[in-house]
Amino acid sequence: MGIFEISQGKPCFINFTKKLLEFDLPTYFDPSEIVIEVLENVVPNPKLITICQRLNSLGYTLALDDFVFHESDPYILELLKHVNILKVDFQNTSQQMRRKIEKLAKSQHLHLLAEKVETRNEFEEAKKYEYVYFQSYFFSKPVIFSSYDVPTYVHIYFNIVQKLSEKEPNIQAIALIERDLSLSYQLLKLINSSALRPKYKFTRSYKRSLI
Repeated sequence: MGIFEISQGKPCFINFTKKLLEFDLPTYFDPSEIVIEVLENVVPNPKLITICQRLNSLGYTLALDDFVFHESDPYILELLKHVNILKVDFQNTSQQMRRKIEKLAKSQHLHLLAEKVETRNEFEEAKKYEYVYFQSYFFSKPVIFSSYDVPTYVHIYFNIVQKLSEKEPNIQAIALIERDLSLSYQLLKLINSSALRPKYKFTRSYKRSLI
């Protein structure tokens, strides 16, 4: 479907588990396309700090999801140096804890995001305490997007794999990829993806030179 069609050009907040962060998965996206959400069950440690520091240096925006300030955590203040946004759950975070987080965010020059804001009063309170981002049903209900992929023809894949396994592959023979609209489409999609970060956008008219 494409991230642009879903987000209308705005950054998407995407949850990343500890494993996905360690696999460096966020770098497959362009920094302008996403906000990296570090899940609340990811325990701060030196390795996580190093990962966040690197991502931040590459231009990615990082957010801590469902943030709760544990003053006894020896790594939290160091971690906060490499994140940009603290997400606060208004339904499950006490007012006392919210005041602590808001004070901390101000001292560390971090943005605040209020999630699960369900009433006008909660929205006004969040604005009063300088929250700048909001997520909740109060603003809009979730919308499910659906799409259809181009049908694939598996037998052509076997032929291509067979040709590629030859000692001296015949480029013209491999060009039978042209007969499969789905494969051509997926290849162009990959080439134009943010993971490869091409300088120019490729279209089907360039397909022969690419192959």
